[in-house]
Amino acid sequence: MHTPGIGAAAKTAANTIQNASIRAIEARVNNLSPAESQVVKAQFNNTAAAQTATRNQQDPAVTELLEFTIQNAGTTFGNSTAFTIESVLGDSSLSQAQKDEYIARLVEISRLDNHTTLEGHQMTPQAASNIREAFEYIGDGEALVNGDQARGQLQDSIARSADNGRLSATDLHGLFNPNTSTASLGRSASSDGLRSLLTGITNGDTLDSLAGKLLTDAQRLGYDQTGPGVDQLLAAADVANMAAANGRTRAANLVMNEIGRHSDLNTQVGDRSLVEQLLAVSTRDSFEGRNTPPGHSAVEVLSTLINAASTSTNTQRQRQADELFATLVRSADGEYSNGLGSSDNQEIAFNQLGEYFNANITRLVEGDWRNANPNSGLAATRVVQDFVRNVLLDPSFSDLEATADAITDEMFRLSNVILNESLPPNIRQNAAATFGVLLGSIQEGGRQYVADARGNAQTEIDNVRVFTDFLTSQAISKIGGPVGGPIGNLIVGQGTDRLESLLVDRAENIARNEFEETGGPLVEFGQILRSALNGLDDSYLGPLDDRLDQFYDGPEG
Repeated sequence: MHTPGIGAAAKTAANTIQNASIRAIEARVNNLSPAESQVVKAQFNNTAAAQTATRNQQDPAVTELLEFTIQNAGTTFGNSTAFTIESVLGDSSLSQAQKDEYIARLVEISRLDNHTTLEGHQMTPQAASNIREAFEYIGDGEALVNGDQARGQLQDSIARSADNGRLSATDLHGLFNPNTSTASLGRSASSDGLRSLLTGITNGDTLDSLAGKLLTDAQRLGYDQTGPGVDQLLAAADVANMAAANGRTRAANLVMNEIGRHSDLNTQVGDRSLVEQLLAVSTRDSFEGRNTPPGHSAVEVLSTLINAASTSTNTQRQRQADELFATLVRSADGEYSNGLGSSDNQEIAFNQLGEYFNANITRLVEGDWRNANPNSGLAATRVVQDFVRNVLLDPSFSDLEATADAITDEMFRLSNVILNESLPPNIRQNAAATFGVLLGSIQEGGRQYVADARGNAQTEIDNVRVFTDFLTSQAISKIGGPVGGPIGNLIVGQGTDRLESLLVDRAENIARNEFEETGGPLVEFGQILRSALNGLDDSYLGPLDDRLDQFYDGPEG
């Protein structure tokens, strides 16, 4: 590639990039921990001369292109700079190593806004901001020629440089500089495009460190409705998820703690909670006609975070994750901007919520009725019912079979605890109450799902029937095995005809009004399991039936 006029620009400032990169190393020292700073200083002192010599020997084409890009960024807008970067990435005359070095050095110098190099050349705030804006454009898939291809090329280049150590967490952090955000160009500070460019990085340490820096930014900036702190917190969550996927959960835990802490404090951002404001970040891009890359909308990021954070050994974080789970499940009710189901292609969010439910079903169901649980109280009960209605039966949820497996396992487990005469009565009664909540949640959640009629009513009835098939098949397969246990024997003793008939009759066309009145196959499935417990003492059936009845009479209170 040879861009007209680039040669003259390069001759006037041939060493600008060289010195900007060296100064980037110097600036980096101040952003590292004391121990890391010592290492970087030693490396810099030992290798600065060699680095300078190496950069002086670089292919002039790379230096030309960098100089042209900087000058272009200083006088035009981000989309023009994006076109320049895209052109370089698509230039077949450049080697991949040249392209990677070009991108790495752009990342380094993008945070040197208002900085003068050793030769007196200046990286202006406008140039630095436009380079960051160009990366956001490309990350959003909005480059001017071939958006998807350019995004993939840039993702791969950044990943190679981050994984081989060419780019540090501090270098990447510069792309998210809130002091010269895209808001200075008349746009919001959403960084979903930038975040999507990091998805190829496999260096968990780099990602974890970057997420920590973004979280520190957010805490320093605060969560004012019009400020960038909320955006930085969402960016921290997204990058923390990437780090967790690569074996580092420290940042995910810290971000979960931060969101949970403000939920506990009932922190308001304007007239919204912090979680509502985080969800609203994605609204700004939609208002401006901007793309949101798959997996990086707020609801997808937060749904992934509850699985990325380590909750099994930390009861406080577990409680915070449960509360965030409940909020996200209920964000489908239309009270939140860009909540669950507010746009297409949210399968990641639905499936992440399903994964969390499957892993934590015992606690979530029992917590529905226990006063000591964070889900107690009218505002927070029925989380399992809401999960069934808003997530489980939604067409965007693609893992019905796994959740049917988790539910039938829990049903059999609870039933067998109820039947176990060697256990203390209170344990058996608690299991009975929990079993009632689980049955009621599934039945009423299914009935409400059809009654809401968000889509085609018959299609929604069919969705319920498909899920019932999964439940029934799982139950039949487990009756005679170790999971089935005593309750399985009781079902066999009554005959499995009723269960099998649910499968045989699944093609029967049930009218919507009949479904709403009877609850359809989900209610029948619950009745089959409930009737298998007939003959138990009322002290055990009472708690079960009391909880089950509440799903028809309304919540207690």
